[in-house]
Amino acid sequence: MKHSELAFAAHSKIALLLGCEKEIVDLVFDWLPSPYASNLETVKRRKQEGKALLEISAIANPLANKVDANGGATLGEALRSSEISVSRLRKLSIELARSGDIPSKAPIMRSSKGGKNWASYDIAHGIAQIYKKLGRTITFGHDNGVPTTEFGRAVCGALEAFSVQSNWREPARQASVEAKLEGEN
Repeated sequence: MKHSELAFAAHSKIALLLGCEKEIVDLVFDWLPSPYASNLETVKRRKQEGKALLEISAIANPLANKVDANGGATLGEALRSSEISVSRLRKLSIELARSGDIPSKAPIMRSSKGGKNWASYDIAHGIAQIYKKLGRTITFGHDNGVPTTEFGRAVCGALEAFSVQSNWREPARQASVEAKLEGEN
C-alpha cells in the first residue's frame, strides 16, 4: 500500500473509533509529521532541514539587531558589518527550498535519546486535538497498563490504526497534561 492509502485507512479507522467525521481526522493529522515518514532517508532530510533552520535563526537575530542598532541600515550594510556572507544566506535558502514543505506547527528536530517513538507522541497529540474539536474531555488513567479512560483507549486505537508499535501510556499522559495546561479541558 502507498503512503496515502495507508493514511486514508488509518484516518478512516480513527474516525470510526471516535465516532466523528473523517474530515476532522484528516484536518488534524494532515499537519502532523507522518508516522510513515520515519525511514532513514526522511529522518536524515528532516535533520538537515532543522539544522539549516537553526543556522538561519542564529543568523537572522543578530542581523535584525544590527539593522535596528544602525537606525535603519540596509540588510546589505548589516551583512557587510558582520561575519555573515550573502553567499552563506543564499546557500541556506537554497537548501531549505530544496527540502520542500516544513510544517510550521510541528517540531522539526527531536532528540532520539531515550528511545522515544515520536510518532506515538504525534498521534496522541492528534487525538487530543480531535477531542478538543469535538468538545470531549481529555482524561488519563490506567490499570496495570490498560487504559481506563476513553481518551487512553482512543490513543491505543489510533496507534494500532497507524501500525505504530509503541506503548500508549506516556504519549497519552503527556497529551493529557498539555491539554490541561492549555486550559481547554
